[in-house]
Amino acid sequence: MSHSGGRPILFLPDRDQVPGIPEGWTDITVDGEPYEANIVKVAINVVRRPGTEQNELPTILRRWFGPNAGLPGTDFKVTIEQCDTGYRMLPFGRTEDRSKPELWRSYSREEIPGLFGLKFNRSVWQTGFVVQPEHIFLLVTLEKGDMQEQFRYQDRFLGADLFQWQSQNQTRQTDKRGQALRHHAERGIQVHLFARRTGKTDSRATPFIYCGEVDFEDWEGEKPITVRWRMRDPLPERLQELLTVPGKRRT
Repeated sequence: MSHSGGRPILFLPDRDQVPGIPEGWTDITVDGEPYEANIVKVAINVVRRPGTEQNELPTILRRWFGPNAGLPGTDFKVTIEQCDTGYRMLPFGRTEDRSKPELWRSYSREEIPGLFGLKFNRSVWQTGFVVQPEHIFLLVTLEKGDMQEQFRYQDRFLGADLFQWQSQNQTRQTDKRGQALRHHAERGIQVHLFARRTGKTDSRATPFIYCGEVDFEDWEGEKPITVRWRMRDPLPERLQELLTVPGKRRT
């Protein structure tokens, strides 16, 4: 994947080394939905829905990989494989099994519940803190400049494997939610961290990157509580700049 004219595009392997690559408009499936891809000599620069003219390729790639898709210094790849309906496009290393979350993959808010066998309800999932049976979900937007003052919680990565998160303003350490946070492991509650840098990308909702399960490290304060979570899987190097890990400067 690379970048051209401010948009991510896909460059093909050498046709002499990989024979059989189609050329021209080609039927292709993306996330289970039908599209058409314009496969030119060296690249795929347009993917659109049948009967439309709008290029959906940048939206698809940013949904999968976040707003840095294709930028210099990144190394995202896409797999294109033959299937019964023509071809299928998916992130490199991913299978079509979407019944469970994958580390470091991007998901829209609406996709997250289904990964855990839950149903999406906007009134429940439109917040940054979601409690469900046996699960707690932290849906974090790091840059909060466009949010109201009372929602600008001090959420940030303190390192590649340590995350600081603030509870809602009414939460105390001794109340039901506070105790669920502190004793989640003993109670069999999994805490999942989904993070994104900004709330919008190209006027659309930015997807969240799944950062895996986190474990309670320590806390301080009341209303809100500041909790530090230890990540079971440290952020890979390619995501540390995007998610503003200290010491990683944005270029």
